[in-house]
Amino acid sequence: MINIAMTKMSKRIRRIILTIAMFVAAISIVIAGYIWYAHNKQPSSQEVVEIPRYSQISDITFDDDKINIYLFWGNGCIHCEHLFEYLTDIWPEYSHYFNFYGFEIWDNQINGQIMDYFMGQLGQPTGQRSTPTLIIGDELFHGYSEDDQSKITDTIVSEWNDRANVQDFTDVLDLNLQPDSDTESTDDSTTSD
Repeated sequence: MINIAMTKMSKRIRRIILTIAMFVAAISIVIAGYIWYAHNKQPSSQEVVEIPRYSQISDITFDDDKINIYLFWGNGCIHCEHLFEYLTDIWPEYSHYFNFYGFEIWDNQINGQIMDYFMGQLGQPTGQRSTPTLIIGDELFHGYSEDDQSKITDTIVSEWNDRANVQDFTDVLDLNLQPDSDTESTDDSTTSD
């Protein structure tokens, strides 16, 4: 009689342990799936994507798995805004190819100097502030229209595929940039009458 009771209790304990193990396994699978989804999901078209407009040199990183894209733009430039809209549209599909840096150059002297550095490295004239100017890897685009869209995405992919041979501009991090002293404003509000 005692043997039968112990066997029944033993079966009941096994069922309880098995039920608990199945519950823990199910919870573990759900948590692992959620973590994978949260880590790997691409933004949906309903999610608002904010691409960086106001980068600084200290933001620039160089990655073996990505190319860098630099956009030099002007505050109030309608073509720049259209290019930002296009880049926002392609961001979910293409952002895994690149790091993006935006530099406003009409109102920021230091960003203009950063643009001059890139133009000089690419053998282009410096000191000009035409916008938008887009650098994908080491390929240069001046201006923007809808006709440029497929060329931009094709260039992103081709530069990424050839990223081992793309000029990386790492010495941009060594630039010592200062505002031009002849264009600095002085504060006249302290003059007496």
